[in-house]
This record gives sequence, structure tokens and C-alpha cells, in this order.
Amino acid sequence: ICPTQSMLAMVDDSRDPPAVNVK
Repeated sequence: ICPTQSMLAMVDDSRDPPAVNVK
């Protein structure tokens, strides 16, 4: 995954369930 995606995923995981992290 790209660095941007990783950062976005971290933010998403912060406000959303871990389900996003699995994606």
C-alpha cells in the first residue's frame, strides 16, 4: 500500500471500526 493510503487508513481506523484496516 502507498504511504498516503497507510496514513488515510490510520485516520479512518481512528474514527471507523477496524474493518477498514482489513481492507
